[in-house]
Amino acid sequence: MNKNFDTFGVMLDCSRNAVPNIPFLKQYIDDIALMGYNSLQLYTEETYEIDGEPFFGYLRGRFTKDELKEINAYGKTKGVELVPCIQTLAHLGCLVKWYPYNEFTDCSNILLIDDDRTYALIEKMFATMRECFDSKYINIGIYLACAVIAAFAFQSIRKFFVYIEFYRYGGPFMLLILLGLWITTEIVARRGRIKTCLFLFIGG
Repeated sequence: MNKNFDTFGVMLDCSRNAVPNIPFLKQYIDDIALMGYNSLQLYTEETYEIDGEPFFGYLRGRFTKDELKEINAYGKTKGVELVPCIQTLAHLGCLVKWYPYNEFTDCSNILLIDDDRTYALIEKMFATMRECFDSKYINIGIYLACAVIAAFAFQSIRKFFVYIEFYRYGGPFMLLILLGLWITTEIVARRGRIKTCLFLFIGG
């Protein structure tokens, strides 16, 4: 492995068109393990199975829980930790077009922040990841919720009052990330053993 880092990983996008199959993922793990990687994040928006949520992956494919458990176990045999990588609040365009999710959608592809149904769904996301992965870390992908506070102030977001003027670049972007972490703090705490890991994407 790369001796300069304790964790040396890669993220694989599994949310564009069909999801990769298990033989491909096993070969992918073999390949990155040979290159010195010890961490793999499978980026899944709604392309994984959640009990009682049939529209996750509807008409475009998804990983079953058994498949996630299988690939997690295989990664361990190769020294590659599978880290769940999901979207907890935004970037859920393929989900919010369906009922009942469109009833608690704020704008674009972002779930309504102060609606109990949003938190119930996020808790189910975390429960599924806890069941399928051994990693103590999870990428919650919250940074893509920036548009929800583009032009107005929120009142009482889980005991916080936030007002942010939205700019495309600059310091407020970091505050948006913090906002997302605030939103999920209560849920993460309940799950106990789950820790959040901050993945910052910088690009044009």
